[in-house]
Amino acid sequence: MCMGYCINQNDFQEVTSAELELALANGAKLDDKGLLFIILARHHDSKLASQLTMLLLRRFSSLQTIIEMPIEDIISVKGISRAAVLDLKQIKHFLNAVSRASVTNLPVLDCYEQLIDFCKFQFGATKKEQFHSLFLNKRYELVHHECLQTGTLDHVTVYPREVLRLAIAHSASFLILAHNHPVGKAKPSRADILITKNLTSLAAGLGVGIIDHLILAGNDSFSFLQSGMMGNNDPDLLKKLCVKPIANWQ
Repeated sequence: MCMGYCINQNDFQEVTSAELELALANGAKLDDKGLLFIILARHHDSKLASQLTMLLLRRFSSLQTIIEMPIEDIISVKGISRAAVLDLKQIKHFLNAVSRASVTNLPVLDCYEQLIDFCKFQFGATKKEQFHSLFLNKRYELVHHECLQTGTLDHVTVYPREVLRLAIAHSASFLILAHNHPVGKAKPSRADILITKNLTSLAAGLGVGIIDHLILAGNDSFSFLQSGMMGNNDPDLLKKLCVKPIANWQ
């Protein structure tokens, strides 16, 4: 079985869940259809599991979105068992533990892509804008992560005083800001740029450095730091992430 093994809608008639599980155990990379089919086939016969797989993906678009949905929304899909839904929801808890472990007790600069993936998993698929902050100690290790505010479909209000209060409460030396765009692209708005500039200035007065502001939109992400938009950062920090600094905010 090849390492890039994926299946499409027609393959369900010929490939069993046992064969897919064996492929997965041997290192194959299954797409959302294959992974979802394996889970559903544990609770339904292959024909129904195949039908449910396509129905769920048509309705919710991706496996990540499915596991983020409330139980009531998934179980409303005709034919799916409650046991299968609970299995799907358990995946979120396992992935949460794995994603957190990948950025725990390590300087985030040594696992920056994993940190971005951690943020994507935590709130990248939510249907409302959320503003998060990641609090780091002087060794750039993640000591706390918190959702500070949930807004609407295309707006979230940020309260600088709350961000800085928590930074002090957690003895943070550095912050990474992050929020999602449920609609639109992973591209900073003028408001995103202004709040980043404002928070960076206020935090500096307390001796707290803001390293980055991440914007997530589905599987896409935008990093102020990696795009050279964080202004006068520590040259060593920029060098480590291969970022070329620019003098002014855009």
